[in-house]
Amino acid sequence: MDAIIVTHGDADHYNGIPFLLQRFRPDIIWVNEGSGDSNEYTAMLALAARLHIKVQIPQPGEQLIHGGAAVLVNLTGPGAASAASFNDHSLIVRFEQDKFSCLFAGDISQNIEARLIADQLPLQSTLLLSPHHGSATSNSESFLQTVIPDIIVVSAGRFRPNHFPAPLVRQRCRDLGIRMLITAEQGAITFSNKDGHFSLQE
Repeated sequence: MDAIIVTHGDADHYNGIPFLLQRFRPDIIWVNEGSGDSNEYTAMLALAARLHIKVQIPQPGEQLIHGGAAVLVNLTGPGAASAASFNDHSLIVRFEQDKFSCLFAGDISQNIEARLIADQLPLQSTLLLSPHHGSATSNSESFLQTVIPDIIVVSAGRFRPNHFPAPLVRQRCRDLGIRMLITAEQGAITFSNKDGHFSLQE
């Protein structure tokens, strides 16, 4: 394993990472800032240091992974300027290989979505990992129209189906012709890409 990316310090975005650090010993772990919202996050970073795994904050536009035709780029700095919400400090990364692309935006809100659009960053992607698990405080219509994904994936549990994803976000995706896949309903979702053609396994 070359690298692990933790978009931000919310527990649901780093639970299980300590096991991966111990088991696979990646070269580097990319984080958005030096501390999270709990002692567990701090302990995770300390574990990385003990295992001699580099902990690094990426710069805007920095390539985090590059191998052949595959590139993973950090689009913004660790927390947009004046972002009030902890979620809005999420790393926002975009993967591209051939004609296939994925956008991962952590838990950013509509405020940061609007800033990304205004900054004219390369957002258009084949696949979008729905910001903040399909919440109505994210996934604005303008953001979805800018990314124009073929598929949006919502990472969510099955116990709050009317919150993650929000009914409004479901409707927006239907109106825009975006296929929605939800881990609470489909379970594990796997994508593969070969020669610019991607396939889906639910």
